[in-house]
Order: sequence, then C-alpha cells, then structure tokens
Amino acid sequence: MIKKLAVLLLLCTLLLCSCDPGTVEQTTEKLPDELPEMKICFFDVGKADCILISCGGNNMIIDAGYKGSKAKIREELKALGVKSVDIAVATHNHKDHIGSMAFVLEKYDVKTLYISRIEGDDNLYEDMKEAASLRGCSVIKAEDGMTFSLGYARFRILSPNSKLVRSGDENEASTVIRMDYGDVSVLFMADAMQTAEATLVAAHKDDIAVDVIKIGHHGTDQTCTASFLQKTGAKYAVISTGDGQAVSETALKNIKNCNMQLYRTDTDGDVTMTTDGKTLNFSTTGGQ
Repeated sequence: MIKKLAVLLLLCTLLLCSCDPGTVEQTTEKLPDELPEMKICFFDVGKADCILISCGGNNMIIDAGYKGSKAKIREELKALGVKSVDIAVATHNHKDHIGSMAFVLEKYDVKTLYISRIEGDDNLYEDMKEAASLRGCSVIKAEDGMTFSLGYARFRILSPNSKLVRSGDENEASTVIRMDYGDVSVLFMADAMQTAEATLVAAHKDDIAVDVIKIGHHGTDQTCTASFLQKTGAKYAVISTGDGQAVSETALKNIKNCNMQLYRTDTDGDVTMTTDGKTLNFSTTGGQ
C-alpha cells in the first residue's frame, strides 16, 4: 500500500512539473568563473524592433521588425554567423515587431517561440503561427513570472500581468523581459508605455534595477516617465527608432536627467553591446 502511494505521489509530482510554465528552458547550471562574451545587437530596422542576443553558440531574437526587414535580418545574421535560433520572442503583434517573424521561424529553425497573450487578427500573426506549426516550434504565451535561460544567461518575464492583458492594449501588454548575465542586467521594454511602467514600479521595483534599458515604444511621449527611469538606475539606454519618427523631447530630457548614456538606432545605426558578465561596452555602425 505504501509503495503504491509513493508511486502515485511521484506521478502527481511529475505531472505538476510538466505543467509549470515558469520552468521553461530553465537550468541550474553553475556559472563558471569566466563567462563567454555575449553580444546584444539592436538592429537598425527603422521605427521597429529587432534584437539579437548571441552567446556561446546560443542565439535569441526579440522581435523581427517589419515585413520588409527580412533582407536586413538575413544580412546581419549571416555576418554574425547565426544559422539557428534557440528562442524567439514576439513581444506583441504589431507589424513593426512581428513583420518578419515568420521568415525567422522558417529560416533559422527556432526551437521555442514566446508570443503575446492577446490574439492577433491579421495575416502577419497567422503567418507567424503557421510557420511555428510547420517547423515544429514550441509556442508559449508569455506571462509575468515565467523564467528561462539561454546558455548562462537568465531571463525573467516581468510583464504583462492579467490586468494589462485584459486592457486589450497591445503596447501596454508587451512582453517585458529582464536578462541577467553574470553581474550585468538588461531590461527589454518592447513597446510598454506609462501604464506598464507604473505597474512594473509597483510590482517589480527590485527587478527593474538594471544596468541597461531598451526604452519602450521607440521613445515616444507615451513612455519614459521620470519616476520609472529613476527606479531602473540604468547607466545606459537604447532607443530603436527611425523612419523620421522623432524621439520625445520629454523622454530625452528624462533620460539625460538620469545620467544615462543614450544610443539610438536612427542616429547611431546598429547598436551592439558586448559583455563578459562583469563589464560592458557599446559600439555602433553609424546612423541613417
């Protein structure tokens, strides 16, 4: 009887673990004393987002620009020697973020795709879902609290919570991710705006303290509140924008007042951050 009970408890434990979305891609691997160099490339794809995180042969893409960005993405990944992608994140379903995601899924054998909890209603969204299905890619709806790893890099999804999803606002319900690599931390804000910023301050005030922040929503006047930027304590900020879209003067003022070194894809071109988990450096290719 005791043996049967023990077997039953083991089966229940295995079932619960398999259903826990927060353990996806997790690893308990101990960090070595010296980490391999990581590159985070913020590609110049206009008023759009496409970010590559590459380290130790592992690759991750956050968003994939416009539909017309595929040639740029192909060129950049080829130059970097990227032939496959472990993880892709479609932070939300707007055309400047998932435009070329179907192409990435088809071309680079993506293993896991994180998508928005808000369903899309256009061809780009359907193409992305179809490409994931055809390639046998695991699809996970991003949720506050989920964690995963890419090699030695640790990631945690900080937003959206259920309230932001229920609002139906794609930007505010963007997938916001914190990355830790050794002692270096980065916050990827996608298109999250002031409501999401306030939610992050209230729910994750310790988690948003980072070294680098990818500014939300291309640095428009709907983002970059002074209180939020101050809470991050970031030393560096990156804005992905272009196509003649002006960055908000208020955003620029708040970034300056927080003593952040700012990089912009519209004026600096591709922005590449390199880190060994202790120090970090930035390089650019020159702007439009």
